[in-house]
Parts: sequence; C-alpha cells; structure tokens
Amino acid sequence: MHVSPEARLIERGITRAEPPRLPFTPRCKPVVVYGGIAYLSGNGDLCRPGRGGDTITPEGAVLAARTTAHLMCRALRDELGSLDRVERWGEERGICARSAIGVAELRSGLAVEVEAHVALAG
Repeated sequence: MHVSPEARLIERGITRAEPPRLPFTPRCKPVVVYGGIAYLSGNGDLCRPGRGGDTITPEGAVLAARTTAHLMCRALRDELGSLDRVERWGEERGICARSAIGVAELRSGLAVEVEAHVALAG
C-alpha cells in the first residue's frame, strides 16, 4: 500500500520545521522548479553549528542533519504546496550523483549542509 509523503510525516509526528532567521540576506531562492525537477539550495541547521569531530558531538551532528532534512521538506512544501508532488529524491538509499566541496568550514558555521534535486510527479 502506498503511503503519501504528507501522510508519512503526520504518522511519524513530524511537524513543519520553522525556517531559521538568517544572519545574512540570501541571494538565491530556497527552491527553484524547472523541467519537472525541484532544485533545493544548500540548507542547514543554524541552531547547531560546529565542525564534526571538533566542536559538535556525533549526537549533535545527527540532530543537525535531521533538522536539515525537515527544513528541506518545509522548503519543498512551501514551494509546491504538498510533498505529495514529490516523485523521487535525486539521492535515495545511498545511490546518488555526488557533489562535494573542500572547505575547512561550512558557511555560517553549519555542521551539516545539504542540497538536493527532486523529481516531481506530473
């Protein structure tokens, strides 16, 4: 039986994450839709800054990653009206096209930053 993404969030008790107040003015949109694909800008949890293995615990990094995922879902919902329009995340179960940056530190001190490409239904 297929369970919609919106129903799955409700079932798991996941509520809409509130986007953080940014310490800067972004020069990009959080989501751009073109040709049936939603492109999500890099997103991260500003409430749990730090560097893995240095200034954030593994547990803190897991929470930052989870919050980042919730913020990305929020950005998609805000743009699309519903997550039910999502057909497939570009990155699923470890199979993805990889992008990596080489920096000593992420912007704004983020512990985790994620970008995504999402295929849209219809």
